Amino acid sequence: MIAPEISDARELHRVLTAKHEGDKRFASRWARWVPGDFTRYVVMHIVAYPGGFDVAGQIHCLVISTGDKRLVIPRFSGMDRWTPERFLRAFGEEYAGWWAGIRPVLAAFNWTSTRPDDVRYDASDANAIGELLTERT
Repeated sequence: MIAPEISDARELHRVLTAKHEGDKRFASRWARWVPGDFTRYVVMHIVAYPGGFDVAGQIHCLVISTGDKRLVIPRFSGMDRWTPERFLRAFGEEYAGWWAGIRPVLAAFNWTSTRPDDVRYDASDANAIGELLTERT
């Protein structure tokens, strides 16, 4: 069965974080993300419990892939959030073009510096990365 393509970041968040009957804790889930451009991503929400079943010790990350390329994006602790600058520093120029497509997903998870309700795809998000790349040269 092929998973449906999801184009609403809130719906993607709901699918990736839903607890199903019998789940005692969050389980890792994946879905297909279609942000609004021509890119198609597979997004997996991974929840690790390195300290056993202690919910307070959960580690969350998103694995986002397209084709044979993938990123592992961790959730920061506290009030730290993903910004275009931090994204570019972490993943480099090779993945700079991904920011506009995955920023809505990060916003839906409240992992960005943008408002968590700003979950729509906006091609102008690429401008922020473009300006940073221009500053590097």
